[in-house]
Amino acid sequence: MRWEPNTDLVDAWLENLTHVSPSLIGGWKRCGVQHYYTRIEGLRIPPAGAMHVGTGAHVSAEKNREGFIKSKKWATVEDAKGVAADAFESRWGEEPPEDQSEKGDLLDATVHHAEIHATELAPAFRPLHVEQSFTLHVEDAPWPVEGYVDVIGTDWRSGSDVIVRDLK
Repeated sequence: MRWEPNTDLVDAWLENLTHVSPSLIGGWKRCGVQHYYTRIEGLRIPPAGAMHVGTGAHVSAEKNREGFIKSKKWATVEDAKGVAADAFESRWGEEPPEDQSEKGDLLDATVHHAEIHATELAPAFRPLHVEQSFTLHVEDAPWPVEGYVDVIGTDWRSGSDVIVRDLK
């Protein structure tokens, strides 16, 4: 028996689609069936524990860079680690993974990533924009591409080289 998607759901989803994003396109390219079930059917797959590490580290870096833009001062390492831990715990509480046995190790990894960012990565980079939204209109495409650039800034050494970074 061959699997067939519910075409009524697909049609309704396409009618309501206002834009595409890099993550939507990437998900479709990775696995069309998974894309169908998660985006069109709305089924949730519990996130792996590593996703919580990424969230905590990302939120810490984002807040640190936003703070620098406002005050021209980096957060202390302890503050950056605290933000990471809080974001990890918040995400864990909202969407705990199926396997919760490694929570302590994952929290430690989150805090470690925030420490590395605060001590080594952030000081070498001057952020100008954080979580900058963009819309790209592609000729003959049915929808625009919309998304966010994690950070746009310059290298401290040159002061003029524009750098775009995506935190992964």
